[in-house]
Amino acid sequence: MDKSTIIEVPGDQQENNELLGNRQENSELKEALRQGDEAARLAAVGRLGARRDWVALEMLRGALMTDPAERIRSRVVSLLGAMNDLTAMEPLTVALNDPSEEIRLQAVAAMSRFGDPWIIGPLGTRLGDGAETVRLAVIRALGGIDDPGAVEPLRQACLDPAGEVRAAALSALEAKGISSRPVPADDRETGTGCCE
Repeated sequence: MDKSTIIEVPGDQQENNELLGNRQENSELKEALRQGDEAARLAAVGRLGARRDWVALEMLRGALMTDPAERIRSRVVSLLGAMNDLTAMEPLTVALNDPSEEIRLQAVAAMSRFGDPWIIGPLGTRLGDGAETVRLAVIRALGGIDDPGAVEPLRQACLDPAGEVRAAALSALEAKGISSRPVPADDRETGTGCCE
């Protein structure tokens, strides 16, 4: 074969080697997440967070959903929040339902850094959270989103049984230029709004 007819595409072999290397690494990381001790799982999560590719993102999501150690799940949320990429949002919505109040708070904080209107829906679901601290964090996050869609969840938060949550919701609405006043307790029970 004449060498002049061979077309070399730079990087193809290197790219193939990287893909094969990633397959091997993926296999090792999956095994560490599945069977490793807590230190090995924590190290695997750290390596995945550094990669920031879709396979790593899916593996982090899996760890968030299944790892029994709060420390591991907390690290996953931290890494997802640091990605500063909307692809991390879906796994963060999983963390909003974590049994740990601290993890839920971390997820709200991470999502609020994005400031994207997409988070209004998932955050709004946590206005019924059993932890007042989570509800307050959600109100702060919704208050920081410059989108009219954030107004209705904030109005609903004015009906919260906790005075501090109601006050935070009123304050967030006022910061958005919506004049508001607290609703008397009797009206709260009927489900009428908090803003007039």
